[in-house]
Amino acid sequence: MSIRDRAERNEDGELVINEGHKKNVNVTKLLNPGRRKTSNVMILLAEARLIDEEPDRDMNPAFPTNSEIADEAISRIEAEDLRPAWQVVYDN
Repeated sequence: MSIRDRAERNEDGELVINEGHKKNVNVTKLLNPGRRKTSNVMILLAEARLIDEEPDRDMNPAFPTNSEIADEAISRIEAEDLRPAWQVVYDN
């Protein structure tokens, strides 16, 4: 049986699998990747450092999950005289 056949729709209409895992596996996001999001400011900072070191780097940088995370990340990134990776990649 395929992963898609084992999945069921959740209340948001996304396909998910729960086979005794602590978290459901979101098959919709697994099979249809898009913009990454994170609430981890350190990841956003690390990606800003990576894109600064290699501007032509092929990457799919994460976006902050909300405005509070964005504000904190931008503050930390700008303190190192960098630009957020999501802006560098998607504003060019």
